[in-house]
Amino acid sequence: MTVIADHRVEIEMLASWVAMKDREIAKLLTFARRQHSRCLWGLVPRSIEDEASPLNGCSHAYLAADQAMLARMRALPFWQDKAIALYDKVERGMIEQGSSLVLCAFSATIFNIASLVEPDWHDFATHLPSLFTLLGVVTLMLAGLVVSGVWL
Repeated sequence: MTVIADHRVEIEMLASWVAMKDREIAKLLTFARRQHSRCLWGLVPRSIEDEASPLNGCSHAYLAADQAMLARMRALPFWQDKAIALYDKVERGMIEQGSSLVLCAFSATIFNIASLVEPDWHDFATHLPSLFTLLGVVTLMLAGLVVSGVWL
């Protein structure tokens, strides 16, 4: 999954081009973007690898959508050379990590693009990396408000 996360921007950029011509890609892209925002835009480190992370399930959801888009784009005639090259690059990376796009089990959860997966908010208090990241982001936002108030 981390390889897909590493190439997420490339996958979604290509998907945004293809989405104008393919309705399924458009739906997957919308879901992936909405799901990514629900997972705090990937700001919490290791949310994908850490099974105890409250953001693990929702992170797998948007990456599963990215994987589905990549597989579909490879089969479509629009920018097929770019889609195949990107698929091969991701596949190579996953094989180097001991997994593959075809064999990788993304999660035990079945994802439905009609409903978003929420983070386990109650688990933030017991998962220190997530808690510290969330507290850091809130602190930066508050500091930004204070600084902007001083400048006004």
